[in-house]
Amino acid sequence: MIVFVIIACIIALTVTTLLIQRTRLVYPIWCCAFMATILLITIKISFNNPVYKFIGKNMLSLYLLHFIPINVLGATALAKESKYLFVILCIAVSFALAVPFTMLTDKVTDKIFNMQ
Repeated sequence: MIVFVIIACIIALTVTTLLIQRTRLVYPIWCCAFMATILLITIKISFNNPVYKFIGKNMLSLYLLHFIPINVLGATALAKESKYLFVILCIAVSFALAVPFTMLTDKVTDKIFNMQ
């Protein structure tokens, strides 16, 4: 059953891609079909990767704290001179900030909700 839905989504993606330049209504349909395809694929396939688990555990902290290294390092000349180094440093500093922040928020959450 799910295979037929995935095949139908792929056909819908192909057809809407061909029609995308003819009408503006097709683009939202194409986006929804793409989203449904990705959702169905991720439901069917299990990703048991330790990197994904680590990123998933720290995702909220990464989201909340990523602007700090971007703003601080963006004010330096590094952002203009070497964009790749700037991105690598921003990612590294974001992870360095996110891991202790996740540990802290986990401890606070455990204290608030009395979890062991």
